Amino acid sequence: MWWRHAWASQGAGAVRFGTARIFTNLLWKMSMKVYKRPDMSIWQATRRRIWEQDQQRCQGPYCRYQPPHSLSLSNAHIDHIVELSRGGSNDDRNLRTLCRRCHCLRANHTHQGMIGVALREGIIPINWREYVWEG
Repeated sequence: MWWRHAWASQGAGAVRFGTARIFTNLLWKMSMKVYKRPDMSIWQATRRRIWEQDQQRCQGPYCRYQPPHSLSLSNAHIDHIVELSRGGSNDDRNLRTLCRRCHCLRANHTHQGMIGVALREGIIPINWREYVWEG
């Protein structure tokens, strides 16, 4: 590996814990992927496009029979079907519109932070675990 050669070329006396830590951090950073949304202007256009594509309604299981145009863009959550951290993308085919309740109740460990707030605000019931859905 390239880093072994660079390390060895410093000589036996030059090897220190600090040098080892630098190389370890460098290798770790090289192996990490960055998962983020596109720029705000692009994301806002994408939100509107997905919301319109989904007929301005939630695609979650608890809102399936809501009429078209029943969810405002300001209340819409755009959800990644396959999370970015699991290999998903920001492609339109991987995005859908959800209301806040369906988004909180989706079985996804990254949504745990939303649950406490939704409970306090009465968005989801106390027995919310019964309503968690996969998808």
